[in-house]
Amino acid sequence: MKQSQLKPTVLAFSGLDPTGSAGLQADIESIAAQGAHAIPILTCVTVQDTSDVFDIEPIKSDFIYRMAKKVMADIPIDAVKIGLLPNYETVEIIIGILEKNLSENISVVIDPIIKSSAGTPLCDKKTIEAMFQMFRFASLVTPNTIEAKELGNNNDIDCCAKKILETGASSVLITGTHEQKSTIQHKLYTQDQMKLFKYKRLNKEFHGSGCTLAAAAAAQLSKGEDITNAVEKSLDYTWNALNQGLALGRGQLTPVRISK
Repeated sequence: MKQSQLKPTVLAFSGLDPTGSAGLQADIESIAAQGAHAIPILTCVTVQDTSDVFDIEPIKSDFIYRMAKKVMADIPIDAVKIGLLPNYETVEIIIGILEKNLSENISVVIDPIIKSSAGTPLCDKKTIEAMFQMFRFASLVTPNTIEAKELGNNNDIDCCAKKILETGASSVLITGTHEQKSTIQHKLYTQDQMKLFKYKRLNKEFHGSGCTLAAAAAAQLSKGEDITNAVEKSLDYTWNALNQGLALGRGQLTPVRISK
């Protein structure tokens, strides 16, 4: 029996957050909590605390390629989750990896991380433009409203979603936590419809919520869930993880992704 038949696998490209609140640790914990196995590929290391990101050191693109090539030749992959991409070269190498290795049964979730929760830019314009070339591989793209408006160059969320879908992405989930409303509205767009998910606002700030959601969605898709169920289960899981958040540092709360 193949390993992928025993437990689904998610190849996760992401950065290292030394607080353990976001990035690769968030991916590994979220994927494991859904019953899948995370295969982590490091894209960068960072200097950050629970308040903000202060510096990023990219991993060489050739090294990223070699890491991914070896594990993909050894372990069957059921889904891919893509997080922090620190520069253009990283985006290009991952596009190459997807082009050479992606089959129809592998789902791809892209979390287009453009700024930190505190608003610090995490990549340049050239990198953002390259992301659009990558979206064509996506089963799901998960920007928050701030990221969606920057990607779509428009303040109209529906127009931004349409622009991302026009790249060839199968679906777009625009999360609404940055909109100051008592009820949070997340919108899932596909080529033919939009579905709205509503959640009670938690009046605190969190570190790693986007990573948690995207990784959970990738894990759900790796298990064969359709996009709507995968998104709904991931949103529920993320809300609960945030609701149990811990004040480990003096900044934002850390989601509790693995419950007792």
